[in-house]
Amino acid sequence: MVTPFDNELNIDYESTKKLIDFLINGGVQGILSSGSTGEFFSMDNGERKQFMSFVVRYVNNRVPAGFCCGHSGTKIASELAGHAERIGASYILLPPPYYFNHDSDGIFNHISKVASSVEIPIMVYDGGGGIEISVDTLKKLKDKHDNIKYVKVSVRSPQKVKKIIETFSGSLIPFCGDESMCLLELSEGVGGFTLGAGNIQPNVTSKIFELYKQGDLMESRKLFYEKLMPQVGICNIAWKEYIQCFKTVLYWKGIINSPIVRSPLLPLDNVREGELKKVMQHLEVI
Repeated sequence: MVTPFDNELNIDYESTKKLIDFLINGGVQGILSSGSTGEFFSMDNGERKQFMSFVVRYVNNRVPAGFCCGHSGTKIASELAGHAERIGASYILLPPPYYFNHDSDGIFNHISKVASSVEIPIMVYDGGGGIEISVDTLKKLKDKHDNIKYVKVSVRSPQKVKKIIETFSGSLIPFCGDESMCLLELSEGVGGFTLGAGNIQPNVTSKIFELYKQGDLMESRKLFYEKLMPQVGICNIAWKEYIQCFKTVLYWKGIINSPIVRSPLLPLDNVREGELKKVMQHLEVI
């Protein structure tokens, strides 16, 4: 979920309410906030904690609410995870530590220490910040920590999803974290989606998953290629602009009050914004 800001760059809690309602009414089975799409990298720890608390209160158990507790420092990540647990979050998303290029031992140590600090279920983020976690490291983590329950796979490798399923036999459930991999990873048995694209078309991303699991592969594929992939083509391909695309569309739809993002992200240029509008009109999103 994106984090709405007002024109003074403060968190816009009224827009957040409207966005949460839009997502739940659109059929999502859970809300994940304060992640990359939520611009956690531009929020201080106090803001992140306050936003977590607000989201948990407003969601009010309508769907599971999870939060990214990513940080390059293990102590701070553990502090954020502890806060999420205390306020009643359903789970946390935990990426590898970023900034330095840590080896597998460093990644294991970071995630293991955070997992030891809480009892709340943990979704490890494979591919977060462009950092891949090996299946061997995932196995070491799972063998040590029962509360590591899920893994978000953002690396574009359906074969890795298959290997995770074969290795863990249901004890560690993979979730698809890349829009373009949805169908391929569903065919390998992925247990769910965590997709930023759901900010704009929550009904579509939810239906793709539901229809596939119900055995209606034709309708699932139709939604994927006709509704989701055109959005991916204009939004997600521009890696440094996908958040701006999501927020701009939500602004056009009247769900959030401003499309503004925090520095170092930049506003969309006129060319991409114009093409974004055409695609969203074609998809009947706006």
